[in-house]
Amino acid sequence: MTQALEQLAPGQVLLGKLKVCRLIATGGIGALYEVEHLMTRHRRALKLLHPRFLRDAELVERFLREASAAGHIGNAHIVECFDAGRLESGEPYILMELLSGESLGSRLQREGQLSIADTVEMALQCIDGLGAAHRSGIVHRDLKPDNLFLSSVDGGAFLKVVDFGISKFDESLTGAQGVTSTGVAIGTPLYMPPEQMRGARDVDARADIYSLGVILYQCLAGRLPFSGESFADVAAAVLSGSPKPLEQLRPGLPFELCAAVHRAMSRSPAERFPTVEELAAALRPFRAGEPWTSGPPPAGLSPQREVITLDPTFVSDVRLEKRRRWLAGGGLLVLALALLALWLARTNDAAGPGGPLPLVVAVRDVPDTVAALPVPTEPSGPDGGGSPSPEPSSDGDAGVAKQSLAKRRAPTTRELEARLSELEAKLRLALPEDADPAALKLLGNQRLQLRASDTERQRRDISSYLDRWERTWLPRR
Repeated sequence: MTQALEQLAPGQVLLGKLKVCRLIATGGIGALYEVEHLMTRHRRALKLLHPRFLRDAELVERFLREASAAGHIGNAHIVECFDAGRLESGEPYILMELLSGESLGSRLQREGQLSIADTVEMALQCIDGLGAAHRSGIVHRDLKPDNLFLSSVDGGAFLKVVDFGISKFDESLTGAQGVTSTGVAIGTPLYMPPEQMRGARDVDARADIYSLGVILYQCLAGRLPFSGESFADVAAAVLSGSPKPLEQLRPGLPFELCAAVHRAMSRSPAERFPTVEELAAALRPFRAGEPWTSGPPPAGLSPQREVITLDPTFVSDVRLEKRRRWLAGGGLLVLALALLALWLARTNDAAGPGGPLPLVVAVRDVPDTVAALPVPTEPSGPDGGGSPSPEPSSDGDAGVAKQSLAKRRAPTTRELEARLSELEAKLRLALPEDADPAALKLLGNQRLQLRASDTERQRRDISSYLDRWERTWLPRR
């Protein structure tokens, strides 16, 4: 019976109630059959494990876990399981709902890339199911196009998330015991987040967010963000590389949509969306019927211009904050000038008939460029005394300053990304309970600018902007 399971014949009856209709598909570890319940006449899908794996207790446990996951989640976008157990001969099985349609992987293989509306609608349905799974303490850990099934319902595509075989259960919420060995990377490398590749034990819901970000990238760009001929090649690309910006691969995509996809694929879990619900909020403006503007920011948009799109309240807050700082600075300047005038008046009165005392100004914080200026020498004259040095020309000074600036190395993209993260962390540390949203959004704007146009001049501009941001926001915390 064990060997016969690989070739179940149509008409064969299992468990005294399930009649085999046809073989739907066969994969690496099992086979899927269409069966009919002899009493209810319902058509179901019967999933069986290949006999050669029956001695692997961990694999058998993972196989049966899919039925347990569906029972815990209970969401329309998660494939429904009706029964699970072992056949008369001991082979494990899962009785599932019979789906009609195709996987997202098959559709991408046929069409290459999807429209924005179809991509966003697919993602929102997937998030509906994933959100329910995460709230139930279950992380899928193997999201990929082949595990997203598009069934046809009322003329439209209805997405189902399938194959929870390597999902991670939170024992405090589900009561399930984990069966995955620690330190072992399991999943599909092309869609696997860096922490899962390293075999981290603390993989959480943000791993699914990363995988969904890769799927979104593939749907919109028609290609994967990373590739390689071996697991090592893919791992090296994911752990150290940066995907090509979506807006360069498909010009005309909404800039904010591209930013959301790239944020979901951030190498660090802390930089991704904290929950799938927040990712859904970023995607929802681009679903069918919603107005949006295509393309990247206008050409020539300077990083120094504090422009935030799609958020007029924030723009207003930034303008009010800038106006407040200008008024405060102007008031301090007027007060300083008044005190200086008063001090000069008293000093002149104290000087008496000898005339006013000389005003000496101490100069500190001399720019580095001044140190590079040539020091004029004093040639000896006929009388052996020194003659006055000629005044350096302003043109010469400007040339030296330009040379000094040219020698300054432009920071790399990785250095700027690290600095952006460091500044954000400093701001949150200074005000952990309620970090200033205006300051955080300004940093986010610079990160988007960096990913949109990675040139040496752009990196210099962003670096200068971050210098001003740090002087403006951090000291006053």
